[in-house]
Amino acid sequence: MIRSASLLSLFMPLFFGISLQIQGQGVTTSVSTNIYMEAYNIRGRAFENKDAVAYDGSPLMNDNWGKGSVTFKDGKMVKEIDLKFNLEKNELYFNRDGGMFLFNDPVSAFQITYGLGSRTIFSTFKSGYPVNGRLGEQVFYEVIYEGPRYHMLTFRYSYLGDANRYGGGVKQAFVTGEELYVYETGVKMMHRVKRQESSIKEALPKVQDKINQICSENKLKLKNNEELIKLFSILNQ
Repeated sequence: MIRSASLLSLFMPLFFGISLQIQGQGVTTSVSTNIYMEAYNIRGRAFENKDAVAYDGSPLMNDNWGKGSVTFKDGKMVKEIDLKFNLEKNELYFNRDGGMFLFNDPVSAFQITYGLGSRTIFSTFKSGYPVNGRLGEQVFYEVIYEGPRYHMLTFRYSYLGDANRYGGGVKQAFVTGEELYVYETGVKMMHRVKRQESSIKEALPKVQDKINQICSENKLKLKNNEELIKLFSILNQ
């Protein structure tokens, strides 16, 4: 993620073969409701994939622009902005006349609504969680559920792997995956878990009996996000 000094500073032109003018998107701030700026004042830098090769698939979570809001680390926010999220690079892009631009100002969270086939998906991503092995504090996790004691998170990723081509031969293709985590707020720890009752009980030994009870009473198998949300909504009470 490209960093810079301040959202309030004017966008410095970065020529990428497109115009930098954009309409219909605005910035708000939590400090004053009287401050409003057009989105062309967002500092950004054009994204260029210098490593692009002939491959199948895409590293983007959403190939088409989704609509969302972005919260910066200084508390300011931009709303109703076009966004794409790169799962391979864990990077967020915004739209300037169809070109993908990185935010220069550090982003703490974003929400996005996008189309996936016939479905409409709404997702929330946050950074700032503790260093977690190879994953630093700047990494965005998708928030499945957030409560006062526990957060349920996924780290979604993509990478180039080899795939067999129809008719023979091998071609590189993007492979997607995810890692599931529980963030325990009281001790500020990240626990990697599986969608299994035994895995979550092992990660949270102090509430094993409570997890047993909740799963038994609600007949939870914890194989999908809906059942995980049910479990952690009760654990957070």
